[in-house]
Amino acid sequence: GDYQDPAAPGPGRGNASYIAAIAEFIANGSIPLVGGGGGGWTTLKDLGYWYVNPSSSWDEMERSPTTGELVPRKDFYPDGIEPTVDHIHALGLGYGTYGDRGTLDCDKRPGQLGHEAQDAAYFAKIGVDWLKSDSCYDTGASATAIAHYATMRDALNATGRPIWYALCGWEPFYASDPKGGTRLANSARIGPDTGSGWSAVLKNIDNLNGIGRFAGHAMAGGFWNDGSLQLAPGVGCHGGDDESTCMSRARHRSMFSLYCVHALNLVMTGNLPGIAQLDPAVMETWYPTAFVCAMCVVVVVVVIAALVSVVAARVEKRLHLFCVASCSSIYSDTRPRELCVVRSNSEAIAVNQDTSSWTSIRHGRRLDGGPPLTMPSSAASQPAVSSVIYAKAHTAECGGEPTLQLWNISATGAILNNATDAYVAMAGCDKTLIYDGCSFDPNVTTCAGRGDYRHFEFTFRGDGAILSQYNPALCVSKQDDSTLEAVPCGSPLPASQTWIHTSGQITDSVGHCLTASQPSPPGQLNTTAVFGRPLSSTYSPAAGAYSVLLLNNQPTVTNVTCGVACVANMGLPSAFPETAFVRDLWAHSPLAPIVSIRSGFSVAVHGAGASMLLKLCASEAECANPTPK
Repeated sequence: GDYQDPAAPGPGRGNASYIAAIAEFIANGSIPLVGGGGGGWTTLKDLGYWYVNPSSSWDEMERSPTTGELVPRKDFYPDGIEPTVDHIHALGLGYGTYGDRGTLDCDKRPGQLGHEAQDAAYFAKIGVDWLKSDSCYDTGASATAIAHYATMRDALNATGRPIWYALCGWEPFYASDPKGGTRLANSARIGPDTGSGWSAVLKNIDNLNGIGRFAGHAMAGGFWNDGSLQLAPGVGCHGGDDESTCMSRARHRSMFSLYCVHALNLVMTGNLPGIAQLDPAVMETWYPTAFVCAMCVVVVVVVIAALVSVVAARVEKRLHLFCVASCSSIYSDTRPRELCVVRSNSEAIAVNQDTSSWTSIRHGRRLDGGPPLTMPSSAASQPAVSSVIYAKAHTAECGGEPTLQLWNISATGAILNNATDAYVAMAGCDKTLIYDGCSFDPNVTTCAGRGDYRHFEFTFRGDGAILSQYNPALCVSKQDDSTLEAVPCGSPLPASQTWIHTSGQITDSVGHCLTASQPSPPGQLNTTAVFGRPLSSTYSPAAGAYSVLLLNNQPTVTNVTCGVACVANMGLPSAFPETAFVRDLWAHSPLAPIVSIRSGFSVAVHGAGASMLLKLCASEAECANPTPK
């Protein structure tokens, strides 16, 4: 997960004291069980959250001049990194770190290429348990990428230390290639960073089509597909007309449900001081069977590796939280809040962790045969996508959307992203910077070189400033929410107005990249989809059970249908009865049974990315039981 430390120079950073606080809470921060939990207390570690993973920029910009080893940042780890790792291990947790298969990582710090054996030995020496290996500053060709990752795999194995090897290459071929999957790593990112919002979430789900079967148990932990970080509401909401990327509360819950059904890694991210601002819908999702409170100081930067069970140790000291959350409907951001009990998501996690179903299938799949979620069903039936975006210009972690982070600078200073055909521009000649498709007079073929269009043109100054040619007294400045504005230039130039333009990227002072917003395909907003996954059952082992997720991307409440062919794709065994009992895994209660399951069924689902996660049972007793068995 990514950390945010107010004392550090930007998001994604965690120093020794901050990481220690996170680890202490995961191990010792008690949460009172409610609902199906039967009372009592538990910890995040008891629930399976085990790895504590700082992200990029944990190390210095250069290797040691004497040994060539990676060097932990002295401002983050004044006593070295080993005390932090030892402390995490003493709490019964695993320590994760970050690297890259290329010459540099995404923060332009040393990568592993050419140093695989040396870096693997260093990671083993300091006690690393999880290595995220990114894919910046190296070729994207599949054969080369897999070869470079394989070199690091062999180096890690040669150390003799068990280290979870988590690839971050953003492509599905890491699972499906004959040299990929279980032969290459323990998990692999199969799509873009989810940090750009809902569209990226759906792209990850689309990319799973046909590759879910490559995930599963094997020696040394098996191989699991990874769909990037879980997102809190508000991510991807850059304003303008690009709100199809915006993570609402309903989409937040849908993302978690989709990742549970597809047996993806569940990677949480959060900010210790900022947890007080977390939405109650987030707390409900990430804190199984717990009362939580928006006013409590807690941590959610943790990882569940899909289908990996962790046996918890007893902890003497526990920090008890007695809170009731202030909640509101996940389907509306405007309804008044009211006091309520935040119920469990342990039933959703049980779907993610199910290891012994009645079939060899251990993953989710698309059941309804509909079109992809991130592209139109047909060009003829869909309106054209406008190239004019009008989303706010912003920065994001480098690497996850590589084509969206490459910019061409014209001779006159126009900043163009070829992947979206959009330029950086001053909105209405005002301070807000946006992405604009540059649709002008048809006799003018380019934005560059025309005085009328100076709000599209900028000057790159030698000290790192980017000045507006419309008003040279204004400099491009990064705001606290990572969006960009043109504001009066500082003297001396502040870090928020300092930029580096290298290798086609424009990076800010903390190494984050200017990132274009991909216009949302029209098919994304008017589709429904049905996903499912077999589950084990101790009530009816021969009949088993089944999880079904009904997703509605249409703007309003819609009946989402799983017809005859859709149900046939479940492959229900003959022992499964014609009457299916149904349980809502978020409402934690049974629904009316489906009298003739093999004839199909339809359920009304809220719109705009909302979903329902259901369990189909062969026995009424199983669907009435809130505790997974």
